[in-house]
Amino acid sequence: MGILGIVSCLCEPDSTGELRPDMEINGFPMMRMTVQSLLDNGACAVRVLCPAEGMAGLSGLIEDDRVSFTAPCADGKDSFCAVGPADGVMYLPWFLPAVLPTTVETLVSKAGSGEREVLRPAYFGREGYPVFMTGSAAERFLGGDKSCIDALGAHTIETDDAGTRSCTDAAELRALAKRRRGISVDICRKLMEDAKLPVHIQKHCLATGVMAGHMAETLTRCGLRLDVELCRSAGSIHDICKLSGIRHAHVGGAYLKELGYDAVADVVYCHNDFEFTDAPDLDEKCLVCLADKLTKEDQTVTVRERYDRIRHIFPPDSDMGRRIIADETTCQMLYDRYVSITGDDVSGQNS
Repeated sequence: MGILGIVSCLCEPDSTGELRPDMEINGFPMMRMTVQSLLDNGACAVRVLCPAEGMAGLSGLIEDDRVSFTAPCADGKDSFCAVGPADGVMYLPWFLPAVLPTTVETLVSKAGSGEREVLRPAYFGREGYPVFMTGSAAERFLGGDKSCIDALGAHTIETDDAGTRSCTDAAELRALAKRRRGISVDICRKLMEDAKLPVHIQKHCLATGVMAGHMAETLTRCGLRLDVELCRSAGSIHDICKLSGIRHAHVGGAYLKELGYDAVADVVYCHNDFEFTDAPDLDEKCLVCLADKLTKEDQTVTVRERYDRIRHIFPPDSDMGRRIIADETTCQMLYDRYVSITGDDVSGQNS
């Protein structure tokens, strides 16, 4: 059955009232980012509960076959009209678009240990969202009993995720999302143009972003937890300082951090090779690095094709030669792992 995400548009934030579902955050409508955060966090489907009169406008903000919209039941209760069974339920108000995948990973792992049926994160002692429910708590909640969260006593888990709490105003929320989440491709294009990046490098970046976003979304559909838009945007801007030379990844990361795009900067900083980790895995940093290696100029290539030219420049027994061989081996291992999880031979090397 999987985990079902529920986003409610029937609640109001503790703010000045200037937050709106269609308000732009990182180049996206806020509602889209909130829904995307649940999909990033392992939800196999997301149901958005909203007033009937606003459904058309809200549904137009999101295009994803895993997302559906529903109005409250005819009796006026704040229920989900028997949306069906699920292994677990994640409940998130519409005005919290900056929850990190690592936070839900912690909640799900604690739920798996059988500690409680209702778990929620806390930030500096203050309870936040999403609320994660399993067992009878999930059944009651899906039947319309929101009181079960308090009645069953939610077990709180302290996190360092400021995105679990509502912000006081739009400026605070925008600043938080800018630091912690991915940005739109339109913003990436503007940043590259401002940096006067040559057109052919921009094309390579955008193609890499398409590859990284595709692979990340495919993995989330298989149950992994990844920030899809972070992968897409970091890939779309990874070579922003390419003209600075061999250490362009570090220069680019530092440049983006100066602009306030901390999460994107951290991924860009590491995109050139796999030296940043002793145990590479299919996380955001490794995915963007892998997507870059699967993209030559703006065309998709195999791992071997991408390394063919550079492999023959440096002798295999030289320091650079050994590093290239190690990177190619790691890249191939990650690609094979991706294919084994998803069945998606995106480079066509096995066809």
